[in-house]
Amino acid sequence: MFNLRVGAGRLGRAASVGLLPDPADPHLLAEIGLDEPAARHPFGHHLYPAIRNRHSSRQPFTNRDIPETVLGELIEAAREEEAVLSPLEEDGVLRVLTVTAEAERRTTADLARQAETRSWLRLEAPASDGVPAAALGPQDRDARVAMRDFTAGRPDALTPRHFEPLPQLCLLSTRTDQPADWLRTGQALEHVWLLATVHGLRASVLHQAVEWPETRWRLRDPDSPPDHVQLMLRLGYAVGRSGGAQRHER
Repeated sequence: MFNLRVGAGRLGRAASVGLLPDPADPHLLAEIGLDEPAARHPFGHHLYPAIRNRHSSRQPFTNRDIPETVLGELIEAAREEEAVLSPLEEDGVLRVLTVTAEAERRTTADLARQAETRSWLRLEAPASDGVPAAALGPQDRDARVAMRDFTAGRPDALTPRHFEPLPQLCLLSTRTDQPADWLRTGQALEHVWLLATVHGLRASVLHQAVEWPETRWRLRDPDSPPDHVQLMLRLGYAVGRSGGAQRHER
């Protein structure tokens, strides 16, 4: 939906979005109107090239810090979609990494979830959907960053690698937790991700903890007003001049 809004701007139109417009039809998630543009610079004109290049990366990132000005732009991008992006300091990173590792262990021990995950693996021939082998990503040799283990100990798992010692993690949250909030979160995620791509950043989603109610609640900052964490982003710069010979998954 966010990409459609950006694409409309590319075509010289302005997109107006109404979320869940018909209470009698909960499956109608949005109505989008295309209007004549009134602005000199159409919405998302600087983001359109990033739609094609936006990928997730499950590879290690460098230790290079993300500039505060860039983080500020990402926070503002989420705010424009009525969501809150919260970059974490060291204590917050360590806390949520511990929760994420716990959730990953629970997921790995859940046979039904493992079967569902493996049903999406495409380890042999090219496919039009699913997760190809090149996009799986290794595990952290130092067990600091709990990346999703799609192979769950299978012999074709990739060799573990050293990840960044203190990853840049950001929580994406909403004040309430209703279907409209989920739609806003999706648009905020894409807005942030496209802008991060423009700035040369890579990203991946650490979503294990939000899949379990107990660990999801523990992701939030206990010293902040109550909110609902929808997902967690790991941001950073790719290793190597062109991404460290990485392959990426959309």
